[in-house]
Amino acid sequence: MEFTIIKNTGGHKEIDFGNGRSTQGFYQLAQKLESILSITYHKKNDNFNTLTWNYSYHGVPFILHHHWDSGTTIQLQSKSPTEQEELILDDIAHALLEFK
Repeated sequence: MEFTIIKNTGGHKEIDFGNGRSTQGFYQLAQKLESILSITYHKKNDNFNTLTWNYSYHGVPFILHHHWDSGTTIQLQSKSPTEQEELILDDIAHALLEFK
């Protein structure tokens, strides 16, 4: 699974899967995350060109986000995440690297 860890405009980490992922690819990724991380999505917004699904991992709220133009990302829900929350994001990236 290919991705990069980037800094968003607020200077916080995100996992970026690139803009080559289709809506179908988003749903496949969401299913893989459920399996790999043992998460459950608790809020799903599926709009015309944007998909936003919320979940928690180790008590930290995240957003799996897809926009038809900018691609798919995993973002921390907090606009001012703590260092600990960003370390949990790193844990997700590590789990995804181990999944082949």
